[in-house]
Formats: sequence, C-alpha cells, structure tokens
Amino acid sequence: MASVKNVPPRKRGETSGLPSIREEHHESTAKNRRELRAIRALGLTAILLGIVALVLLGVKLFEGQAAANNANALLEAYKAQATVLPNTASPSPEATQGATDEPIATPEPTDEEFEQTDENADASAAADANQHLANDGSVTANSESGEYVQQDAPEQVSNLDKIIQKIVKATGDNGMIGILEIPEINQELPIIGKWSYDLLKISICRYKGPDPNEDGNLVLIGHNYKSGAHFGDLDKLSVGSEIFLTNTKTGERIRYEVYQIKHIAPDAFSALKSYHGDAGLTLMTCRSNGTNRLLLRCEQKEAEPTLTSSVTPTKTPIKTP
Repeated sequence: MASVKNVPPRKRGETSGLPSIREEHHESTAKNRRELRAIRALGLTAILLGIVALVLLGVKLFEGQAAANNANALLEAYKAQATVLPNTASPSPEATQGATDEPIATPEPTDEEFEQTDENADASAAADANQHLANDGSVTANSESGEYVQQDAPEQVSNLDKIIQKIVKATGDNGMIGILEIPEINQELPIIGKWSYDLLKISICRYKGPDPNEDGNLVLIGHNYKSGAHFGDLDKLSVGSEIFLTNTKTGERIRYEVYQIKHIAPDAFSALKSYHGDAGLTLMTCRSNGTNRLLLRCEQKEAEPTLTSSVTPTKTPIKTP
C-alpha cells in the first residue's frame, strides 16, 4: 500500500483535471443568462407580431366600414332624388319554370361544393364576361381583363362624393340599375351598372347580364370584406335564403330564393351561364381563402304579400337635376 507521503504536492494554480464547483456554477449562470435573453427575444418578437396582426385586422375592419359607408351614401343619394311609387309585382308563371342550364360537370372529391367546368367553355365565356367593365381610371390593359373580383380592396376611392353623384345622375349601364336586399344578413345594397375596382369599393356591381328581373342571368359581384360589408357575409346564406331585387328604372321588385351554392375556380367563366327560369340571379364573391369564388344561384319566386321591405321602389327613371 502506497504511502500518502509519496504523493507529490500540488503546485499553486494547478488543478486536478476536474472542474471545480466554482467553474460549474459560472458556466451554469452564463447558460441561464443566454437562455433568458433568448426567451426575452422570442417574447418581444411575439408581442410585435401580435401588434402587427391587430393593426392589420384594424385596417381591414376600417376598410370594410368605409365600404359600407360608401354603399349607404350611394343608396341615400339615390333615394333622395328618386320618385317613389310602391310596387309588389310578382314574376310571371314562366319565370319559375325549369332550368335553362344545369350545373356543369362534377365536383372535386376534396370539396363537394366545388363545380368543375370545361376549359374550352370557360375560354369562350370569358370573351363576353367583362361586357360591363367601366374605364374609370382604375383599369389598365392587363389588370382586369378576364378576372373576377379580388378579396378586399385597401385603397379608397378618390373624389367619392363626385363619383356617387355621377352614378346617381347617370342612366342605363353607367348608373345605378337596382337595389339588392338580403334580410338574413341585414344588407340593402345599391347595384352599379358597370364594374371596376374603384366602383367595387363603393358597392356591388353588375359583372354581366341584363338589368334586374329581365330575361337572362344577372351576375352581381362584390368584395368579401372581413367586416361583413358588401358581400362579406354572403357565406352565411343557405339554400332557401330569401333575396329581393328591385329594378330602379321600372320599380319592379321581385323575390328570389337561393337554390344552389357552389365554389368555382377564378377562371370558371362558363359557370356564370347556369340559371333557373327566365330571369336568373347569381351572386359572387371571393371565398375566405382568397383563391376560389363563392357562387350563389337564385331563382324567382312568387311574391309574399305579408313581407315588407325597407326599400320603397320607384316606377320612374332617375331624373337628372
């Protein structure tokens, strides 16, 4: 057995090769400080991202409220100078006959409401899809041709009051051609005869088709505002939902019901040809994913005398002061 006395004495500053308690404590403290700094950085990042998200949400809600105010301003300006005469006209019996065009093709397995269309049919239908496109300064050569309405619209319309007055005073395709009432989502929206990105910030617009309640399929488009303005709450409707459509030129007010709800691709123009009866009505906006479009097909129904509306239609055209 070796004697302890044979072990050479340790020189000053020399270690045994094992970490001391003090060194371990120092390394542990430095590690904790690094982790704490990382946690603080992540926390600050999360707070900043949260603030940015709230600001963006606030901006979107403000845009929606501004859009709702624009539509109300147009509607009030119209009512202020329209001659009022009540009308409770009902559609002719022929208007509720069978479909003139059945839904196209079959849905995708991933979305039972998605309507497939034919590429060749879409291409030919796109040729006249923009027949009511307005050149109001917001149109460029490639910006709108062959496109449906996009989701939300951040910019505000310049000279809003002048544009609204111009729409009210105009006649035919250039003015306000009708009023759409959707009681279920508490919407009463003026319909502008032509469409463009600027006009869509004011109210819903005719994308294609005849005047309200006339033979053919009237396609109305509107923005999907997150606040619910314009067509923002269109996805809350269901088959059987009730809609009223007034022609501001004739005063004819007709009751419609949603008979079909579909999702279509952005370039599925041929889907806009499908409708029931003589005078069809199709409502269209972006889906929440911003890619595909939400399509509601409506058909005319007999009027119900017990129902009343906040809109009093006119039987005379809008008069220019």
